[in-house]
Amino acid sequence: MEQRNVLISQEYDLEKTAERVCSVMDLEPSEIWRAAKEFRRVAGRSLLCYW
Repeated sequence: MEQRNVLISQEYDLEKTAERVCSVMDLEPSEIWRAAKEFRRVAGRSLLCYW
């Protein structure tokens, strides 16, 4: 089974994925959506796009 299908079967959506990224990167959920070039935020957004 493809990774995308596994995530869909576990009912992951954009918000749930963002929350998971925030917990891994030690960010507040609102921080990941703010426009800033702080390293942690950029890394968090990159991880969100990757997942």
